[in-house]
Amino acid sequence: MGVVTTSVKEKRFWNTLFLAGLIAGLVLRFYLASFAKTPGHGDSAFYYTVAKNIALGRGPVIDYIVYFFSGLLPLPHYAGDFWNPGAAFLISIPMILFGTSLSSALAAPIITGIVPALVGYWAGRKFSGSIAVGSLAGILTFFSPFQVWYSVTTEAIIFSGAFGALAIYFIMKSDESPRYFLAAAIFTGFAQLIRQDNILLLATLEVCVLLASLSWKRKLAFAAAALGIHLLILSPLILKNFSEFRAPFPPGPAKTAFLTTYEDFHSYGKRMDWYSLRAAWGIRGIITRKLHTAQENLGQVNYYIDPVFSILFLSTLAGTAILHRKKNNLRLLLPVFLFALFEYLFYSFIASFSGPGSLIKILGILMPFISIVIVDFFANHLRPKSLLITAMVLLSIYSGYRGFQKNYSSAIYYNGVYDSYKIVKSVIVEDAGRRGLNNSDITVLARDTWDVYEGTGFKTVMVPNNDLNTMVYVAQHYNARYILLPAQRSQLDKIYNGTTPDPRFRYVAAIPNSDLKIFWIDFEQK
Repeated sequence: MGVVTTSVKEKRFWNTLFLAGLIAGLVLRFYLASFAKTPGHGDSAFYYTVAKNIALGRGPVIDYIVYFFSGLLPLPHYAGDFWNPGAAFLISIPMILFGTSLSSALAAPIITGIVPALVGYWAGRKFSGSIAVGSLAGILTFFSPFQVWYSVTTEAIIFSGAFGALAIYFIMKSDESPRYFLAAAIFTGFAQLIRQDNILLLATLEVCVLLASLSWKRKLAFAAAALGIHLLILSPLILKNFSEFRAPFPPGPAKTAFLTTYEDFHSYGKRMDWYSLRAAWGIRGIITRKLHTAQENLGQVNYYIDPVFSILFLSTLAGTAILHRKKNNLRLLLPVFLFALFEYLFYSFIASFSGPGSLIKILGILMPFISIVIVDFFANHLRPKSLLITAMVLLSIYSGYRGFQKNYSSAIYYNGVYDSYKIVKSVIVEDAGRRGLNNSDITVLARDTWDVYEGTGFKTVMVPNNDLNTMVYVAQHYNARYILLPAQRSQLDKIYNGTTPDPRFRYVAAIPNSDLKIFWIDFEQK
């Protein structure tokens, strides 16, 4: 079975190598974190903002509006109206201890990133029976491009990956004792506290329970117990949601299954159901678009996992299935394949508009098991041991570099974007002062709500994907006197370009070295 290591000396060598890999990976991550001066865009800015508010004693709230599925929410409001705020509580821990800086916040995902590597180590030993495979799989997981990239962001991905990978690992161990199904249920519950789509981990667990070599009485007992444990872990979130929405989960995500354009994530008051979807596209159009999304999702996964990793994984998986004398070990990876399939089908045929941006986030869960397949195959075909180590170290160096490169490029880009937001803030403060408006009363309409808020500190409201009258109505509801353009709204292009002025939108200023323009919204004009 490849490299067999049983002596104390060999175990010490592989454990030392694994520990050295973890230390090197942590050094790389903390160095990479030094380049980030901002929390970035979207998810990462959201979780940072919520974590900061938790650390400051305000609780899981935000001072901006992103979605209108629940109507016109107040400012501030509970942060869980669309995304689960669970990751923010974990990010807030070092912020409570060391201050609310970005560097403090990044400590949480960086340290949590060790967990998938440990799962790679444990599951690699389980899969292959070899500590060598476990050690190298753990290192390769830790240095995989995706893990390096996202473990130095304030996204939920790494936390979801840690809990999800542990859940799958314990499902794998259920061949030793069905009690491991119950341990898995603990982590499926924690994983769903982080991301809503991790309910598919629970589905994976329940299917694996029903497929286990147990009597039907025991299958049903373990399935029910697993569900109970999962719901118990999830209960604080469910109770909070009931208090906010009178429902166990926020209403917005379910409606997105009926979107006909991505920007309608941010529309106000539009009808979204099966009838509106069918009226817009027809049955044939729906099928065509779903199939297109399914293809696009594969391309996105290939990019985010890294093409070299994709080729290595698919080729070694095929090689294991065809050539490996113990190919039956692949049955241990059944929960991995099931979960990946469930997520792919969900984001291709149900939540299609979320798919290209959301499906890739399961890689945080899957990378340990992808690494195991790669390392185990090479461990069975590369001799001597030094050749195997050299090959895996070189692959880890390449992988770490690719992850570093992607994170670094993103960090530098958003450092520049936030520099523009500083100018936006100064321009608006000066203009508001001339109009007798206090800084605390400033509210801005913008498309990139998350980072505009973090970059300016102003209350911010999403520009709704509606007609101009609805935009002005929403702006007036929140007393948002400024709008930052462009905003990916065709109705506003003529105002942005100055081709067809609207008296309700009065030009204030253009931001140097950017495409940003600020306009004053005059509610009195008709």
